[in-house]
Amino acid sequence: MRAKRVIFCFLLSGACIAAVSETAAQDTIRQIDIQKGQVYLNLPVSESNPLTRMRISDGDKLLDQFTLKLTDSKPDYWVFFDVSRHQGKTLSVAVSHEN
Repeated sequence: MRAKRVIFCFLLSGACIAAVSETAAQDTIRQIDIQKGQVYLNLPVSESNPLTRMRISDGDKLLDQFTLKLTDSKPDYWVFFDVSRHQGKTLSVAVSHEN
């Protein structure tokens, strides 16, 4: 079976951070610097995509985890994660496919 290439796009204050995963079972982890004045992490969602699990951490502290239908193409809608209390910090965002 061929490994699937999945591209996740996190829109962050006008900047796009892309992560590529070679297999569906492998987590994609990105470090995201939260800038001063930044309030939200914008997440594009498409109802036709499979569920993905997202975990957002500050170091070893898990801030939140949830599932959503993340997309790298035109979203049906956007969801927002409040990062206002984490300005000036680096957060880890881990994304993996649900089984």
